[in-house]
Amino acid sequence: MPKALCDALSFLATAEQVKVLILSLKEELANSDDSDDQLSLDDDLDLDRAELEWTEGVEEYSKTPPDELWAMLGRPEMSIPFFNPKQDPENHHDPWTPEGSKWLRDPSNGVSLMLRWHQLVGVLKMVENTFEKKPVLLMDSVGLGKTIQVAAFIVFLAWYREHFSVHGKFPGKFGARLSLLFSPPR
Repeated sequence: MPKALCDALSFLATAEQVKVLILSLKEELANSDDSDDQLSLDDDLDLDRAELEWTEGVEEYSKTPPDELWAMLGRPEMSIPFFNPKQDPENHHDPWTPEGSKWLRDPSNGVSLMLRWHQLVGVLKMVENTFEKKPVLLMDSVGLGKTIQVAAFIVFLAWYREHFSVHGKFPGKFGARLSLLFSPPR
């Protein structure tokens, strides 16, 4: 197994830790208001039977190719700001060391770091929701790359702030927007 995966697995909770958490939550619920509008951990919540209209939240982009999504984000070069443009797929070279950094700078080494379509559209939608001051909920099946989406979202916001302070406008589809979120302090 790659070192990064081994490291990630070492942070997972043990069965005992999960049991302690459940007991703590049950204790908190027992000590809370007993009104009927609260769920307990023993209640079954069947979302499949609930009459909810679940959507992916990105339907308006379903036919949009990646190069257009990148352009909307203001990155026609198709890269994540502040990220290494390449990665070592075998995880043999640590990009944070001088040796690993040198290895990645060699054009014959590594592969391009690219977001998959669902990750890219997720980042775009999170940025869009931020500009519209809407909440963001990122959820899908385990293992579909939410961590890189959140990291990319954060660096895009940092890059937008930097871009705005230099150019007085935002890149990509957000160019015409002004936002208190990114206004320089007075």
